[in-house]
Amino acid sequence: MSDDNIENMRLYFLQEYHRHGMPARVGIVKFFLDQINDNLKTYNPKQIEKERKFDLNNKQKLGLLQIGTISHLMLLIEDIATLFTAFKNNEWNYYEYLDRKGDDDLGVIISKFYLHIDELKDEDIRLVLGYVNPRKLNYDESDKDFLSSIIQKNIHSMRYFLVKASVFWRSHIQVFRRYKHAGFPILLGLPIPTNDSVLKKKFDFTSLALTSKENIGEEMTVIPFSQKALESYQTFLEEMFIVLYSVLENNLIKIERKLDGSIPNPIELFTKRLTKKELKRLTKIHSEFLKSTAPEKLEYKAHGEPQGVYPTWYVHLDTYVKSSIDLAIEKNTKTK
Repeated sequence: MSDDNIENMRLYFLQEYHRHGMPARVGIVKFFLDQINDNLKTYNPKQIEKERKFDLNNKQKLGLLQIGTISHLMLLIEDIATLFTAFKNNEWNYYEYLDRKGDDDLGVIISKFYLHIDELKDEDIRLVLGYVNPRKLNYDESDKDFLSSIIQKNIHSMRYFLVKASVFWRSHIQVFRRYKHAGFPILLGLPIPTNDSVLKKKFDFTSLALTSKENIGEEMTVIPFSQKALESYQTFLEEMFIVLYSVLENNLIKIERKLDGSIPNPIELFTKRLTKKELKRLTKIHSEFLKSTAPEKLEYKAHGEPQGVYPTWYVHLDTYVKSSIDLAIEKNTKTK
């Protein structure tokens, strides 16, 4: 495959994440939250439920759905760290991060991003946001000063979002690992001890994840359940969607049009803190910017013949649709 086509495919799949992949991630979290709300309609906290064999009681179901919600939020959190690291480094081939090992392992890259949020410079955040340096634009000084002021405000707001994302990541990373790895060492829907001054009266019940790296009984991470906790997930989900959408939109404009960067979009989350006068002026400048930089071609399609990898399960689906016992009986019959 030619270098030009490789670049084309990279852009194509970045566009695909923007249009379909990221909304799909958000939709899965929304599905979990909807399931929780549906289950809450019949949930009675005063009702004493009997233990069910090979089943979950109502609290356990709600706890499981809560852990699922958190874990799929964590997938978006990992997307943010991966993409934002690429943009911060002024590159966009984030795909290369996905299969690195050792010090460049994706888990290490994500951890470094969230553990060092406070060390990000304004210039780093400007690159993440996909903004051009206004001083490099062929605008009058008044417009340059105006855009510089807006960008500085947006950088300041972005810091708040990144700190919030970092807190969520730190709070849930060990639980997320226990969710996705073997054994599922998580105890669901447990009552809150009466002497727990932190959780009592604030939460309905809790789930516990065994998160010690050394000994199974040394540490348990508490995930308490309440309506306010669900509201915090919903708010954070909406924030992530708007921020990710805006960052991708700006960086796609930058990449597609071969620019040093875009300018703030008036529909971004951060523009909430702008005055009506500022917003009106920004809308006008942004519209003129898009018109003046519009390329002849905006659609990128993947061309080429990548090697197809067909998983064995689906190649021999007629076999694996049968139960293992039936396969064993079938095999035994043939050998007689």
